[in-house]
Order: sequence, then structure tokens, then C-alpha cells
Amino acid sequence: MKEFMRNIMTGSRPVVISMVIYTIVCLVTVLSAWAIDLHRYDLGKTISAYVGYRRWTAALYFVCITIMLVLLMSYVHRLKMPLPKKLVYYVVFFSVWGCAIFPSNREWSRMVSNIHLKCAYTFMFSASFSFLLTALWAKRKAQRIFALAVFAYAIFFILALLVMKWRWFTGTIFFWENLCIYLVMIELFLERASDQKSHDSERHW
Repeated sequence: MKEFMRNIMTGSRPVVISMVIYTIVCLVTVLSAWAIDLHRYDLGKTISAYVGYRRWTAALYFVCITIMLVLLMSYVHRLKMPLPKKLVYYVVFFSVWGCAIFPSNREWSRMVSNIHLKCAYTFMFSASFSFLLTALWAKRKAQRIFALAVFAYAIFFILALLVMKWRWFTGTIFFWENLCIYLVMIELFLERASDQKSHDSERHW
């Protein structure tokens, strides 16, 4: 068992496994909803909305996000990066976990749904801040360019959703929201590559 866990936690595997878990839970949640004609093909609903329609998908989502949280927390803990940046990542993780703990369904509980919304906003702004910090503290040019690009996307996302409230954007929010989540995980994946390059450079010297 220890060997199995050691293999899972090697290199960037925690991020890759987390991406696979998230993809599977999203597919199961959305496709099972569409199969019973529950908001079929409606991209104007967030993944949280689809999760919150049924109790079993809310439970499944919570379990999967909890597994991801454990993997990613351990992964970031092992990386060499400034403490403030680690703390920002932890805020990102716990805001996503908060969204899983408090499902979004006002028919179940208005208070729980309001807490979910606050967690979602916390994720939005903390993820944006993590992109900015990556751009400022990047160890490689490619990582900095990526971080600047996704930071620009994060600003666009916030403006389009909260300020401009464009109908075409909110009507396809499922796509834009999940793109943001995958960009965070790609950012984490690149952190390992940057950390490894720095480690190799130190060994060389």
C-alpha cells in the first residue's frame, strides 16, 4: 500500500490523476443528467448546478473533490515555491472543496447555496491571483507567458460574468468555468516542471 501511494505521489502524477478524476465526475454528472432529459445540452448551467440537481451526484462530487484536495495539497507541499504562493494555492483548493461541501440547490437550502456562491467567488479571485503570482515568480519564460495569458483570461472571465454579464457568455458558462478549472491544473503541472528544472540546476552547480 505504501509503495502504491508513493507511486501515485511521484512527480506530477497527483495533478494528472486529479485532472482524470475531475473529468470523470463531470462526465458522469452531466451525461447522466442529459440521459434523463435534465437540462439536456444546457451549457448555461455550471457544473455545480448539475451536481446540485441530485443528491447522489452531490455526494459523488464531494468524494472526488476530497480525493483531489488530498492529492493536490500534498503535491504543492512538496514543491519549492514562496510561502505566499503556496497559501494562495491552498485557498484555491479549499474554495473548491467548499463548493463540494455546500452544493448549489436553493430548493434544498438557500443558506447552503449562498455559502456555495461565496466559495465559488473565492475560487475565482484566488485562482486569478495565483496566475498573477506565477507570472511574477516564474522560473521559465514559457511558464511566465502561460501565466500572463491565463491571468488575462481570468480577468476576462470576471468582467464577462460579474461586470458586463454578457448573455452569450452566461449562456455558455459551463465551458468557460471548466476551462478555468483546467487552466489551474495545467498551472500546477507546470509548477513541477519548473521546480524540477530549478532542482537540476542546483545539482549541476
